Amino acid sequence: MKSPDENDRLRDGTLPADPRDGLALVELPVAATEAEALCVRPLAVALASPRDPIEAVARGLLHRPSIALLAGSKGSGKSTILHAVALDLAAGSPVLGEFKVGRPFRVLVVSLEHPPALVERTWQELVTGRGGEVPDGLLVRYRDERPGIDLFDPSSVDRLRRTIEREKIEALGLDTITRCHSAKENDSGEMTRVMQALEDLRDDFRLLILGTHHTRKAGVRGDDADLWERVRGSGAIIAAVETVLSVEGGTEDRRLSVRSNIPGVVPHVGLSYARDGEAGSIVLRSIPLKDTKQRIVEAVGDGASTRAEIAEVLGVEAKSEGFRRALRAAVNSRAVHEDRTGKRFVYRIGADVGTPSIFDADGIGGGGGAYSTTPPSHRDDGVPMVSHPEKDTSSRGGEA
Repeated sequence: MKSPDENDRLRDGTLPADPRDGLALVELPVAATEAEALCVRPLAVALASPRDPIEAVARGLLHRPSIALLAGSKGSGKSTILHAVALDLAAGSPVLGEFKVGRPFRVLVVSLEHPPALVERTWQELVTGRGGEVPDGLLVRYRDERPGIDLFDPSSVDRLRRTIEREKIEALGLDTITRCHSAKENDSGEMTRVMQALEDLRDDFRLLILGTHHTRKAGVRGDDADLWERVRGSGAIIAAVETVLSVEGGTEDRRLSVRSNIPGVVPHVGLSYARDGEAGSIVLRSIPLKDTKQRIVEAVGDGASTRAEIAEVLGVEAKSEGFRRALRAAVNSRAVHEDRTGKRFVYRIGADVGTPSIFDADGIGGGGGAYSTTPPSHRDDGVPMVSHPEKDTSSRGGEA
C-alpha cells in the first residue's frame, strides 16, 4: 500500500503510478471524466431533412443500402447465382431476366470460396451465356491475391474501405462471408464485430452487400426453422441483414425463398439453370414458380407414392413443416388420396388442382371417384377419363 506521502505525489504527478499496483490513487483531469452529451434533434427537424431513400437496385429483390445473404447448402449453386446477379447489375440488365435494374452499377465481387481457375470458368460460362459481353463496371478479386480480406482485422477493413472509395463501388459481392473473416462463426462477440464492419461499409458508402453463406445442417434448426433461423452461425449475422435469399430445391427445380425487412420484396423466385457443356455457357433465369401443392400432385401423378419419394422428387426434406403442410393441402384438395393402411399416396383421376374436387370425401367408397398412380390424362388401358360434376362419377370416354 502506498504511504500518504506517496499518494500525495501521485496526485501532483511527481511519482509515476505503478500499473501493477491496483491500490494506487490516481485522479484524472475533470475534462476526461465527463462524457459529452449525445447529439439529438427534434423529429420535425429530422423529417424536414430526410436521408437519401433506399434505392431499388433490382426492383422487388435487392436494394441499397442493405446487406443481403444468399444462403444455401454446399453445392446448391449460390456462388453461381451471386456471379450471375453481379453481371446483371454491372450491365444494367434485369436481374435473372426479370427484376428491373434502372442503370448499370459499379460492382466488386470478392471470390474466396473456390479456386481462381474454377471461378474464372464460371465467369466465362456466364458471359458466354449472355452473348459474350463483359460489363465495364464489374471488378473481381480472387483468393490467391495478397493481401487477403479479413473483416475481423481493422487494418484489412481499412484497405477494403479505401478500395471501395477509390473504385466508386456501389454493390459488393462476398463469396463467402465466412471466407472474408478470421472470427469464430458461433462467437456472438466476434461476429458482432465482423457484421459491424459490414454495416459501417453499407452505411458509409450506401452499398448493396450481397454475401453467400451456408445454412444449418438438417435437424439443427434447419428444415422446420423459419428462413431467418436457417442461417448458420451466431445470431449476430442475421441481426445485421435486411434480406435473406435461400437457395432451395434440386437441379430441375431450383428456387429462391426470400425474406426481407424491406417492403415490396417478392417471397419466391423460380430459377431455370441451363448449362451447355459444348457451348461452354450458363444461362440462369427466373421462371414462374409452381406452388408446392401443385408439384406434389404432379409427383404423385408421375408415380411417387410415399412421403420420402415425393420429397425426393421435390428436392426437400420429408420432415420439414413446409412440406407437411403442402402435402396436407394436396390431400385436402382431393387431388391426392392418402391410403393410410399402405402409407401410400395415389392420384385421383380427373381432379383439378386449382379448384375444389368434384369427388366426395369417401373417394372409392359409395359414388366416389377413381384413383390411380398414372397421370390424369389416361388410365392403364390408355382410355381417356372424363369427369362429370353433376353425377360425381368418372367414366371411360363417354356418358356416365
